[in-house]
Amino acid sequence: MTAVIICAMSFDPDNPFPGTRAKIDRAREQMDGLKDEFERFYDAKPYEIPQRLDPKTGRRKAVYRITEQFPLRWSVVIGEVPRLQVGARQRRLRRDGFLLRRPA
Repeated sequence: MTAVIICAMSFDPDNPFPGTRAKIDRAREQMDGLKDEFERFYDAKPYEIPQRLDPKTGRRKAVYRITEQFPLRWSVVIGEVPRLQVGARQRRLRRDGFLLRRPA
């Protein structure tokens, strides 16, 4: 009973899903930060494209070579964003009463 009263007292009709919105905002912040980091990384040219002459054919060959690996943290952020979005969606469905538990 106490939890219901606290929930009813903290309900804001202008922002009915504050937790959901917070998760979506966090996902957007993560993506914006990742985009900025990626642009800086790419601008630093983390690759080489040396050209070599093939003596047999007389043609030039270009080989794309990565000189710096992507930061491992990016894969963590990329995995976290969908999880935040799914959590926000489930939270809203649960609050609206649409998300039902599976029978045991």
